[in-house]
Amino acid sequence: MVSRRAFLFGGAGLGAVAVAGGAGAVLVEEDVLPGKVAFDRAIGRCGSVPSPPRTPGVVQTQTFSSRRRGTDVTAVVVLPAGVTSLRGLPVAVALHGNGGNGASAASGLRLDRYLTEVVRTRGVPPFALVAVDGGPSTYWHRRANGEDPLGMIVDELLPRLRRQGASTDRFGVIGWSMGGYGALLLADGRRTPDGRRRRLVARAVPLVRQRPPYEPPGVRRRGRLRAQ
Repeated sequence: MVSRRAFLFGGAGLGAVAVAGGAGAVLVEEDVLPGKVAFDRAIGRCGSVPSPPRTPGVVQTQTFSSRRRGTDVTAVVVLPAGVTSLRGLPVAVALHGNGGNGASAASGLRLDRYLTEVVRTRGVPPFALVAVDGGPSTYWHRRANGEDPLGMIVDELLPRLRRQGASTDRFGVIGWSMGGYGALLLADGRRTPDGRRRRLVARAVPLVRQRPPYEPPGVRRRGRLRAQ
């Protein structure tokens, strides 16, 4: 695929290129020219959000004091309909976006309904989704004040779920926006408390930036990331 720069300035060296009609639409569609989102909206490709499945699942809320975050943390355990215990269930941790928390992630996305639907209609073995508070704007990485949302997940949340019977030797993580960024961090080579390499599957829709957002002057760096 020709790059945007090559298209605009290559060839005969024209200073500007005017494209109209079908050719312009193709170039926008292929991301050579900007405007794909507006184009999709104009032709009706961005429709309304479909209604969630009708059958609700089981939602359980638990709160614990987190040393890693320095505050009380709420975890929302989402189970398929008809399942009332974590015993023997694999776990996927859900990381919320900026300004959210565990409860808003679970309720806003109707996680219990979609989990029930996929277990009932697609033959997926039951598992638990656990949405947890990571702080409204921590971006899930360790902060300069010592708050450590991912440490809370690894050192506190997962052992807590394991004591309740969940299977956490292998776990998944999903996230969107800020939570997508956190999901990538969690999947990126950290180790479990006993020193083993973590094994997990990450599904992330991250907010990608060249550096952690809202970085004030004077923050101290930690490897490739900067703690805020």
